[in-house]
Formats: sequence, C-alpha cells, structure tokens
Amino acid sequence: MIKNKKPRLALILGINDWFLNYSPAQVARSQIRILVNNGYSVRVLLRRGCPQGDYRGKVDYRCCLPFSTLDPQNLLNGKLPLSKVRAIEKTLLNNLQGIDIVFTHDLLYLPAYMLENIAIRSAAKKLKNIRWLHWCHSGPYSGDKKREYPYNLLWAAMPGSRFICVNKVYRKDFALMYSVARKKIAAVYNPRSLPDFLGNDRLTRSIIIKSGLLEAEVAAIMPLALSRAAKQIEIALYLMAALKEQGKKVRLVFASPLESKTGYFYVARLKWLAEKIGLSEEEVVFSFELEPSLRQGCPEAVVRGLFQVSNLFIHPSSYEACSLTLLEAALTKNLCVLNADVPGFKELAGTNAIWIKCGNLMQEIARRYPSRSSSYECFYNYYLYRKNYYRSCALKIIRELSRCKPLALFTKIKNEFNDQVIFEKQLKPLLGP
Repeated sequence: MIKNKKPRLALILGINDWFLNYSPAQVARSQIRILVNNGYSVRVLLRRGCPQGDYRGKVDYRCCLPFSTLDPQNLLNGKLPLSKVRAIEKTLLNNLQGIDIVFTHDLLYLPAYMLENIAIRSAAKKLKNIRWLHWCHSGPYSGDKKREYPYNLLWAAMPGSRFICVNKVYRKDFALMYSVARKKIAAVYNPRSLPDFLGNDRLTRSIIIKSGLLEAEVAAIMPLALSRAAKQIEIALYLMAALKEQGKKVRLVFASPLESKTGYFYVARLKWLAEKIGLSEEEVVFSFELEPSLRQGCPEAVVRGLFQVSNLFIHPSSYEACSLTLLEAALTKNLCVLNADVPGFKELAGTNAIWIKCGNLMQEIARRYPSRSSSYECFYNYYLYRKNYYRSCALKIIRELSRCKPLALFTKIKNEFNDQVIFEKQLKPLLGP
C-alpha cells in the first residue's frame, strides 16, 4: 500500500436482496454510503442474482458469489460439501485482487455461513496482504468451544483479522469468545442517518450536512424574516452565545429569505454581532449561503426537515397573534423558548414552553442608550448588560433539554450515531496504516 494513499476496500455480503429491514444488509448500505462520501474506492461482492445496491458507477458491484445452502445435519454427519467451499474460495481469490481491507458481515459469526467461513479462512492464507474486519451483528456465543470441526470455527480467531462488535459492552465478551486480547475486538456502532430515515430531499440534506446540525448538542432553526425589528432575532444570538459559554456545541440556522438588496445589510449586522459575542461563522449559518437557490426562502419541506433535526426553537418576537413557526416547531417536538411578554404565545403554549423576558428590544435600547440608539453597537452593549440574565436562561434550557428524556435521547442518537461521527471516531481508525 502506498504511504498516505487511501486503502482499497471490499465488502463481502451473503445476501440475496438489499431490501431487508433491520438486517446487516442495511448496515452495509450505510457503510458503503459513508465510505463513498469520504472518498474511498469500494468493491462489493454479492451472491449471484442479488441486485446491485446504491452508488452504481461509484461502487464496483460484483454479483459473483455462488449461492450456498447448508444442511446442518450433513455437517453433523461429517458431510462437508468441499466442492462448494472451493467454488467460494476461487471466487474470492479472483475478485479480491488489488484489495487492501475486506469487511465481512456475519460470515465468520453465523452457522448459516459456515461454507463462507471456511472459504474465507482458506483464501486469507493466500491473500497475505489483505487485512480483514469481521462484523458480528449480535451478541457473543457461550458454551463449549471444543466442538467438532467445522463448528469449532465459530469460536476461532483468524490471523490478520479484527472482529467488530456493534457496541462497546460486548468487546470483553467477544475477546473471551475468540480467545484474543481485547484490543483485537473493536466496536463500531450501526449508523442511522437521520436525513435518510426522514426521507429528506436533496436541498434539506445539503443544509443539514453543511451546517453541522447533526453534530450540534443544541440546534436551533430560525425561519423568521431578518429585516423585521419586531422579531428581535438578536435575542436568539444572545441565548446561543450563552449556551456556548456553558460548553454546549451550538448551531443556529437562519432558514430565512434574503430580502432584496437590503438583505445583505441585515446579514452583515447579525454576523458582526454574532462574532462580537463569541459565535463563529460555523455556529451561525444562513441557508441561502449554503444553497444559493434558497435566496427567496426555504420551501415548507426544507423548513420541516430542518425542524425535525433541531431540538430548540427560540421565538423572541415582541408581537405575535398566532405564530405559524411556533406551531411548526411544536409539531416537530422542539423545546420552545418564547417571549413571556407576548399574550399570543401564552395562549398557544401555556405551561409547555420556557418563558423569558424579552420585552421590546428596540425600546429597551433606546431607553438605555438614548444618544446612541441608532448605532448597532448598542445591541452588543445590551448583551453585556444582560449577560447574566441570558446565562440563567441558558442554564434553564440545558436543564430542560436533559430533563426531557425523549429529547435528550434524540440528541444523543443524532450526535453519536450519524455517518460522519461514526466514520471519524470508529471506522476511520480501523482503516489507518
């Protein structure tokens, strides 16, 4: 393998169809997606007759493996179909040339794949430069390891290999099962792409991925008009800065239209204020900068998709009658933070929101800084003046996000089981030099 060059990868799957819900086939599809999106060359060996999967043209699908049926009774009677084993081994030798690392899924783990198990172990002795990663999609076996051949292979380690379990708890037990050091057992979670699960369209996926919403611990969507002073968008920035100060990884995504030529002026002001109070460009994002086609605003499907991956909605508006954005945020189970001075909010949300005293920001600033109220710098000064209050609000938000168990678990799964996090933390280290 050339130094610093990405290894060439192959996956071997003993499946006849991809559309098997809650099966290793779905995990393999996710791995293929992750590897392709991270620039790896991928080859997939499938049984004859199995249709090709996703990313055709980017993935080298080879439907070449002989279909093997195994009668356990024959094995018990010592009747091992060696001709089938040899056919599988020959196929592996012919189709794994030029490959550096091979993933297998349950092929060394399940008794149903005993013929593939034997063939892989035999082929590996001849393909000496290949490293093998064997996924085990369930728990470790117990019982007697000293069984007759070939059943003893289910407990046998394999040179040049690492076994992969799908949670960290089982690492110790698999090490005992295979009689290897614990470091020989890795854990890689099953990825569950939230955009895939939700069926998001291309635009929504693009905003979700580019904005970093999946990695944020506190993710808020703002579909409000940037130019309307009554929306008091600055207060959302204040709260996000306070949340960041408490050690939270934050994202605030404006799903707002860019309103004529003056829109750039309002965007520039908000960016200036965000930077002054400690928020980076990655933490405050404008949808139309990620996708220029959204300059006129985000379609309903995009807003809905963004709300589905966020967990916080801040609506500090000084006046609302019956807010549609509040209704949408509530329908997508976001924690809502609302201006306690707006009766319309009280009627809609009752006790099911976090209430903060926003007042009328423009009037507050004019009263506090009468000689400089036309300067946008006053919004920064006002933040400094009210910083302790926003800190207390942030603590209340953090407490509520952790106290609501469904929301807390949603955030954990979104953050830890998405494609890129699993790749960077668990999969990529296995592919290194």
